[in-house]
Amino acid sequence: MPAYHEAMAGVDSGTEPVLTDRLTIARADMEANARRLSEVLQSAMAVHEAAKTRRGARARQHDMAYGRLEARLTTVPVIEQAKGVLMARHGCPSDQAADMLRSMSRGTGVPLADVAAKIVAQASRSRSPRPGSWRPGTGDQI
Repeated sequence: MPAYHEAMAGVDSGTEPVLTDRLTIARADMEANARRLSEVLQSAMAVHEAAKTRRGARARQHDMAYGRLEARLTTVPVIEQAKGVLMARHGCPSDQAADMLRSMSRGTGVPLADVAAKIVAQASRSRSPRPGSWRPGTGDQI
């Protein structure tokens, strides 16, 4: 308050009420601006949190898609090799070899990539495997 009295020392008493009114109006404007600023800040923080959540969901989706692609890159070559082995053994086209792989997988409950890996492993150990020798429950034989 001393600064107010010092500022008012050179002002005649007739203008003091006008200055007081102006200060009151300025204070009210300042408080209204502070409230608006607080509301804008809260809104901006809410938008930021929403963006973080969306970005997090997108990142998780990206990571899942990347994981699936990476898994395919490791399994597809083995599956293609197994199809080649079956095509050579049975003299069948690619789509029929793929059907054979799928039916072996379904019939045994063994994942397709694992069935393919067993076929490739068996073919690499044996130069002349017997056609149709792989049966469910018979181990690594194809």
